[in-house]
Amino acid sequence: MFATPGSKIVDTHHRMTSLARRLLSTASTTGWRTLIGLGTAAVRADTDFVRVDTAQSFTTAQADQARANLLSVGRNKIINGGFTINQRVYVSAAALASTVYGHDRWKAGASGGAYSFTQLESPTTITTAASKSLIQVVEANNVEGGAYILSWTGTATARVTVNSATPSGNFAVSPIAVSGQTAGTTMSVEFTGANAAGTSAVATNTGTLGSVQLELGTKATPFDFRPFAHELILCQRYFYRNDNSSGYGLATIGNGYAAAAQVGGVCPYPVQMRATPSMTQTTAFGTLSNCGTPVLWVNSTTHYTIYAAATVAGNVAYYNGVVSHSAEL
Repeated sequence: MFATPGSKIVDTHHRMTSLARRLLSTASTTGWRTLIGLGTAAVRADTDFVRVDTAQSFTTAQADQARANLLSVGRNKIINGGFTINQRVYVSAAALASTVYGHDRWKAGASGGAYSFTQLESPTTITTAASKSLIQVVEANNVEGGAYILSWTGTATARVTVNSATPSGNFAVSPIAVSGQTAGTTMSVEFTGANAAGTSAVATNTGTLGSVQLELGTKATPFDFRPFAHELILCQRYFYRNDNSSGYGLATIGNGYAAAAQVGGVCPYPVQMRATPSMTQTTAFGTLSNCGTPVLWVNSTTHYTIYAAATVAGNVAYYNGVVSHSAEL
């Protein structure tokens, strides 16, 4: 009834030895692959495995599935899809006029875009106001050609438009698949409340929205949650606001060798901006020492210049200014 101790090990050893001998005696790749149940190399290699030694020929469905399975970082074309970056310090439920931005990369639609939220350190869910919408335009440089799928969490409805920065068509629930996107051409998404599905008009009720993802292919995958610093850098390509949390904001200290001497410097952006930005001083310099009103000047995607004229020869200081730089689409 019971096997002799060690007999199963010996039997397994014999079986493995026999298999090894048969593999060694099988000269062709096709032969040994068939022997161990993998089928022929020609049939199995491109359908069951992702290879690293040579190119493969996948059908569109196979490529989409492989991409979904791999969950590659950077697959989400939407920036700030988790509403974690809020450089403009948009306040929950504040009025937001058409084309004006709230959270980074999200601007109000034609009817305005007010929404409410409780900011979290992790991805945040917002609630769009009735008869309002939010739009994001995807920069052409980030767009590959082909089919895309848009997915999100919440009750909001959406529409995605290929080859255009202006959303159009009917709203629908998640997910939404589109095709015909041309490489190197902008595309856009728009979100509104819950009852707009099947119509082109914005919803008359509210809708919850979070974890927005637009990705190449036909299969929606889990939300691509990028590190906060990474997401911030992506946002700062389009908008940058110098921090005033320390109470000093933009500050310059120097020495004017004579009256009217210019004291200032070049301030680099944290990342090269999409285009030469427009610059708006949102908080005036509250402290000026031995100088006139500072002058801000920008003609570059990489830096801007600030300077002020000394009243008399000597030390010059100015601070407590906040400046916003926008290169949005």
